Amino acid sequence: MKNRKLNNYIIFPKFQLTLVIINLLIMTVCFILVFYQVYDSFHEINQLGVRLHLSSDSAFFKVMDYHKDKIIFRLGVSAAVCYIFSFILTVIISHKVSGPLFRLKKYFIDLQQNGYKEKLSFREGDYYGELPDIINEGQENIK
Repeated sequence: MKNRKLNNYIIFPKFQLTLVIINLLIMTVCFILVFYQVYDSFHEINQLGVRLHLSSDSAFFKVMDYHKDKIIFRLGVSAAVCYIFSFILTVIISHKVSGPLFRLKKYFIDLQQNGYKEKLSFREGDYYGELPDIINEGQENIK
């Protein structure tokens, strides 16, 4: 990220943070469903042990509890890593969408206040890369 601060990437907070929140909410729902399915599966396996009249302190239940705890812990760690990764990617991608719109807005404000001075340009890798050429050609035609 070239030593940039997070606030340099959040240039349209309402749009970008909305995307981040929506993305994290979708992930939360997905992880809740996965956690529920895993927990429910272990509950069904434990019920099988009960139906087989196994002792509550048998190795079967101890192994099942051990594996359930391991899987739930690893799912939790995976969820945390996914949240962090998703947050970073969502901010970067939304920045590449917001950056050109931010520059376009500044360009038109400057055009309104000071007239035509320089050509519009976007950073390499930004979305909407064709817009500067279209707008600059339009400006040239207006002249």
